[in-house]
Amino acid sequence: MHPFIPRLELELGKHLPGLEAQVLMAPRTPTRYFRQSENAKKAAVLLLLYPMNNSLYFALMKRKSDIKGDTHAGQVSLPGGRMEESDQSLLDCALREAEEELGIIKSDVQPLGQLTQLYVFASNHMVYPFVGYSAAKPDFLIDEREVDWLIEVDTNYLLSAESKKTIDLTTHGIELKNVPYFDIEQEIVWGATAMILSEFLHVWERVVKHQHSKQ
Repeated sequence: MHPFIPRLELELGKHLPGLEAQVLMAPRTPTRYFRQSENAKKAAVLLLLYPMNNSLYFALMKRKSDIKGDTHAGQVSLPGGRMEESDQSLLDCALREAEEELGIIKSDVQPLGQLTQLYVFASNHMVYPFVGYSAAKPDFLIDEREVDWLIEVDTNYLLSAESKKTIDLTTHGIELKNVPYFDIEQEIVWGATAMILSEFLHVWERVVKHQHSKQ
């Protein structure tokens, strides 16, 4: 096991930075994310860490742009999706979706904890992010019906200042100014995914700081 993983599991069990960290990468007025509708659907996503190139990576995916009815079509996201009746829990939902979309085998994932849930008003979903660890890099097998390609992200890069930028975007006919995003593999990672990564980044910085202080 990577030496950072036990500390990460410990930090995920503590008080999380939550909305304070999420809004740093929010695309618009943060109060919009408080207005959860009574009929919001539950969804779950998985941030899976795994060792590669003497670092820890996690996987994002570029969603197909032509998926009918998908509010987030063409965007970059963590693997995940809406909870189904067959799912025994939200974690089970995240693992099932990760297996369906990226071929991640459930039994290879060690669950480490959960980040703060986030309401996504664009699709009326309450999203529950989970963090897991795989002792070896998964043998990814993408579902070409839903996914264009896989993006593997080095956590060290996410910590760098160059990964964070702003841009003007137009989505669903709405123009958004100075939208914060992560520039990853020349892809614009913004919105709910960027907000989830922002909270993870705050937790990960605590882990890195603690581990370096021990050396």
